[in-house]
Amino acid sequence: MLKYKESINMRKNLILFLVLAFSGLINAQMFVGGGLGLKTSNGNYTNYAEPQTTIKGKPSISFSIQPMMGYIINEDFTVGLKIGISHSSNDFSIDPNSNPLKRKETTFGISPFARYYFLKWNDLSVYMQTNLDVLSYSGKEIFTTSTTNLPSTLMIGVGLIPAIQYDISERFGLFTNLNFLHIGYSLSRTERIVETNKIVTKGHSFDFSGNTDELLNVDGLQIGFYIKI
Repeated sequence: MLKYKESINMRKNLILFLVLAFSGLINAQMFVGGGLGLKTSNGNYTNYAEPQTTIKGKPSISFSIQPMMGYIINEDFTVGLKIGISHSSNDFSIDPNSNPLKRKETTFGISPFARYYFLKWNDLSVYMQTNLDVLSYSGKEIFTTSTTNLPSTLMIGVGLIPAIQYDISERFGLFTNLNFLHIGYSLSRTERIVETNKIVTKGHSFDFSGNTDELLNVDGLQIGFYIKI
């Protein structure tokens, strides 16, 4: 009889926990943002030796898309998820001496994150963000008579970096990372084929960097946006 009552109490506690968690998600406000990039390049190859010849090059294209979504749990804490996909196709056939003729590369990443806001002044906020990054890379090189796969890489890492946010309006704002401090740890696994043998390389790295001269590095400055919905 005692075990039965304990089981009932456990079920009640579990139901209460689920109700409170669901209520928190309902009250949380959702936001979306991200980035989009596209780059193309082209050219001609001219041999000025007689007879002069010109080869018209094929375009090289690269694009990236980074959608982001998250929940504002309260005024101090935010959680979210960012997905990144990038692909590039570089054509070297314009140069008859080039080998390989073409290279294609694809990168896919997923990054859950959490933000803690510890300083606010009017519409400006400073927060600390921690990420769990999972990244995969693959590619191939195309030759005249064959195709070779480039080494594929899988990386898992965690990072901690400060950032600032500026609320332009109630629903729209901008944010950027502060480059003077970064803490991170990552594990990586790379596979490549040499002749018929698979070679696997594993590694890890730890990064702790701080530099007051790079509070905002203009060369590497990236500004993101968000929209509350």
